[in-house]
Amino acid sequence: MSVAIPASPLTLSGFALYTTDYCNASDNVGETGQSPTATQLTVNSSSIGTGQQLNVTVTVKSTNQSQNDRSGAIVLSANGKTVATLQIPNNSVGTATIASTLDSSALPQGTNNLSAAYSGDPVYLASSSNPVEITVGTPSFALASQSTTLDLLGAPGSTISTGVTLTPDFGFNAAVQLSCSGLPANTSCSFDQSQLMVSGALASARVTFTNKGTAQAALNTKQIPGRGLGVLACGLVGLCFIRRRSRLVMLIGLVMIGSFLAGCGSSLSARNSPAGSYAVTLNATGGGITESSKVTLNIQ
Repeated sequence: MSVAIPASPLTLSGFALYTTDYCNASDNVGETGQSPTATQLTVNSSSIGTGQQLNVTVTVKSTNQSQNDRSGAIVLSANGKTVATLQIPNNSVGTATIASTLDSSALPQGTNNLSAAYSGDPVYLASSSNPVEITVGTPSFALASQSTTLDLLGAPGSTISTGVTLTPDFGFNAAVQLSCSGLPANTSCSFDQSQLMVSGALASARVTFTNKGTAQAALNTKQIPGRGLGVLACGLVGLCFIRRRSRLVMLIGLVMIGSFLAGCGSSLSARNSPAGSYAVTLNATGGGITESSKVTLNIQ
């Protein structure tokens, strides 16, 4: 028979995943006629973040099938220090199971050995569980890129993409914003999901780098300066057929038009992504934490 006992002052809780074996149980009835017992401790996770709670379940049973009333207390200890005491009410028959929560503030950061000890009573002998290892840390996440080196073609409109992953630790649970920095000129980056909800499991997205240059810019770089000179040459020939007083005004106008067209060719040529190797940074910000990952972008 199993009796669920609410633990005070800790609250009633749920299921368990990580389990210790029953141990330190007596195989025979004690000299005083007490029945032997075995104590088992289970927790729902082997790690916990600061500000979170750990679900704890303690089961005490008789090893000789005794069905006498059970009483006493269960002491939870971390690294040999008592962190909580759970009372078993009187008249609990057979197996007693207590489910409670333990706040992370009761445990120091780092690795802890958590154990449960049943005090025994006039009918049942005392017993204790094997320790369970619990690690306490600050909730965080790690950012990683599937590829650390990417090759982007120099042709305008070219793209290259890779996957990025966010791995939570110690129960991190928050929305995370993705972005890029350190991009070369005329190059952009975009994410298929610029914001990810990271909650206890790996989250992923894809980032795409784009060469924002245009084919027209590459063409004009070669053709516009030539056209400016052609306009100027035709105008100079035309000067021979107009009056002398108008020649100076027309000459000044031709020079200005030719310079403008040649200048446009120079400015348009800067619209292509410049060739070279660039260290681009992928950024992820959320829950008061910012993580980054470097990617080498080679523009050919």
